[in-house]
Amino acid sequence: MRCIVTHYTSYTYSESVGFGNHIIKLTPKPAKHIILNSHKLVITPTPSSLFRYEETDGSFAYSAFFNGKAKVLSFEHTSDVTLEDYNSLDFILSPFEYLKVPFSMNHATHPDLMPYLYEVEPLSDELKNFIHSISNDVADSTIDFTTTMCSKIREIIAYQRRVSTNPQYANETFHLKTGSCRDIARIFLQICRYAGIPSRFVSGYAIKEVPEGENPDLHSWIDLYIPGGGWIAFDPTLGLIPSGRQVALTSSADPKFTMPISGGYYGIAESKLDHLLTYKFI
Repeated sequence: MRCIVTHYTSYTYSESVGFGNHIIKLTPKPAKHIILNSHKLVITPTPSSLFRYEETDGSFAYSAFFNGKAKVLSFEHTSDVTLEDYNSLDFILSPFEYLKVPFSMNHATHPDLMPYLYEVEPLSDELKNFIHSISNDVADSTIDFTTTMCSKIREIIAYQRRVSTNPQYANETFHLKTGSCRDIARIFLQICRYAGIPSRFVSGYAIKEVPEGENPDLHSWIDLYIPGGGWIAFDPTLGLIPSGRQVALTSSADPKFTMPISGGYYGIAESKLDHLLTYKFI
């Protein structure tokens, strides 16, 4: 399947302002099921300097610097991608010691995975008991635990769109039983780290046909590192393992580093954000 993704974001200010350095992470990340045919970034006003570089997770970002002032700052990124269906669970989990959770990994055995195992926040006893109940139900099987937990989170936590870019704490989401995709991804990340599974937060696109009159939005999910299979995407908001329709833009051990656009401005002004994402299938 081939798709043209157009991602437009603009910031409008009540007065002319100056702009600080902006980091733009809108280029689809390389993956075995994604072919990036072409991509183009247009920034208005034109930056005085623009640099493309590789991030620590293998994704690509732009760093933009500006001179002068303006009332509007806009970013339009167009990507031409070809997506291929695949079965992410088509592998043999090895070494066999990881057939069951919790995983036992440390600085000596997996130093590069340690950032994806740290506890972002202490989990409540209520949430821990929930984790243990699922683990017991599946006899600690790694694959059954991750797939069952992914669908169970979808079952018990209702999706609710929120404007805030900062995810709720996992305990709060579990208590409220509602959350945005970022909130739901965060609780799943914390659950899997509690089970010793390296987990990273991902921001990107869940590409699908969109009903007329509706606009898609950015999506968030979690990659789990399972020995023998590598990084595997799990989408707890949808309760499934993506089979080729998720396009990652950026990923990190910490959710706060996965914003597609970040930066600031100088001046005293009110701001308004406009956003439009479209998919055109070829």
